Amino acid sequence: MNPSDFIRKKTREWITKAENGLRSAEILLDDPDPPTDTACYYCQQAVEKYIKALLTSCQIEFTKSHDLDYLSKLVSPKIDIADYKEDMVSLSKYAIEPRYPADLPIYYPVEEAKQAPDKAKEIIAFLKKILNG
Repeated sequence: MNPSDFIRKKTREWITKAENGLRSAEILLDDPDPPTDTACYYCQQAVEKYIKALLTSCQIEFTKSHDLDYLSKLVSPKIDIADYKEDMVSLSKYAIEPRYPADLPIYYPVEEAKQAPDKAKEIIAFLKKILNG
């Protein structure tokens, strides 16, 4: 496989994982008593993986990280992502806390959790335009 085909393949793999995560979040949030922590985590992961798809596509190396701020800074020399900074900050809190038991139970209200896919979709729509353009 030549290098450009490999890059396209890896980019598609990141996108597939991101889309699956976002879809999972939406399915979870349709439940009458949704696991809001898990749904929010999937939304953060979807954005993270789309950014990693973009980084892969642009051949920008990155370390293993769930930090949307770090990842977006790697993108920012090439793409102005500042308009999405606030939403990325709000999604970033879902990267670690929901995955592990805490001293105090973590609960995100359903109203808050239902906003997470909308924020993720807005960022992802922007990233898709760049990936497709």
